[in-house]
Amino acid sequence: MLKVQLSIEYIVLSIEIEEYSVGSGSWQGKSFRFNVESYKV
Repeated sequence: MLKVQLSIEYIVLSIEIEEYSVGSGSWQGKSFRFNVESYKV
């Protein structure tokens, strides 16, 4: 159950970073998204 909660938290963070990255640079946002997918597996 803890793993699932952590995954959800990570996804939420990735979304916030993605929105922010749009103005600063999608590069960081993409990197974070990849990390989230790796963590979920």
